[in-house]
Amino acid sequence: MSWITTRDTEYILMDLESDPHGTEKYMLDIARQEGYSLVSFYDNVYLYRKGYDSPPLQYELVNITYSVYELVPQNMKMVPDPNSTLGAVYIFHNRSIPQKTLWHGPYEIMPQGNYVVAFKVSTMDNKLNESIRVDVFANRTILNTATFKEIELMNNTWTGLGLNFTLPQVVYDLEFRGFLDGGNTSIRLDSIHLTQKP
Repeated sequence: MSWITTRDTEYILMDLESDPHGTEKYMLDIARQEGYSLVSFYDNVYLYRKGYDSPPLQYELVNITYSVYELVPQNMKMVPDPNSTLGAVYIFHNRSIPQKTLWHGPYEIMPQGNYVVAFKVSTMDNKLNESIRVDVFANRTILNTATFKEIELMNNTWTGLGLNFTLPQVVYDLEFRGFLDGGNTSIRLDSIHLTQKP
């Protein structure tokens, strides 16, 4: 992170590519408290300006794939999978607890706009009455959510579960979460793909 001061204006330049879950995201909270707002961003590099109050400039529409390395597992474990996007997946086997959080994150900074997110998941058991729930979460608000029965997923074949959502303003903690809504299930998560609509 760099603090830049010109004659009359103060800027902060952040590169989150090298440390996406590290101290720079905590420093961002301090910057926001001091009146800095997002001016522009590209490829995980963000420029903030003190007192800026216009929409951020964009060089291209958002098109990002988050692998399991960028998400936070909860009650899941990472295992190698040569057929996955980056060679590893999160996997969950459950035989007793009826509801659990499976994953959350990546706590992304994202500008206002219309988006679609696709969760790439599969099941290994195809239980008739078990289901998983996915949602989009930011600013302590669920922006959209959907529940899918395991029987809708192809056994050992990747399926994209899609959600549309709108961000009316810049958010600094965007999450794509997964939950178990059943007591006997097996779920794999490969990746999450986010695209911004024109």
